[in-house]
Amino acid sequence: MKNIIIKDKKQYLILLKKLFDKCDSFKIVVPLNKNFFNLNNNSMPLIIQKLLPYSTNSENTSTWSGTKVSRGQKKNYRIYTFKICSQTFDIMKKYSNFFNVKVENEIEYYTSFNEDIQLDISFFKDNNCIFYTTVHEGICMIEKEL
Repeated sequence: MKNIIIKDKKQYLILLKKLFDKCDSFKIVVPLNKNFFNLNNNSMPLIIQKLLPYSTNSENTSTWSGTKVSRGQKKNYRIYTFKICSQTFDIMKKYSNFFNVKVENEIEYYTSFNEDIQLDISFFKDNNCIFYTTVHEGICMIEKEL
């Protein structure tokens, strides 16, 4: 795997198309602990609401591609698996990147999918991870062959 930087929406869309062409599923991790995010009415992130009809599985977890949480936070995350299809592609292409940098009071932090939350995403082909993000570190990792 190698680290990549996605500079603009054009690069994001090119990569997204390649991922959707090559992969058969993708996953998004949602923190369950309110300390990790601030959502209106503490509801499910909007992107998950939009993608939920295409979910094939969800489960609580403490590990996922690129991340293993500390003991005190075990199972405080829910990972949703979604199928690759034209409907999920249409939802994903409306965004400009997998995450963005925000600055507040001179402090930089990362947010995902136009919400004030950090959601890691990963793409799979035959259960092999092809791409993943570690949003809190601003990292995108991709298989060298893609």
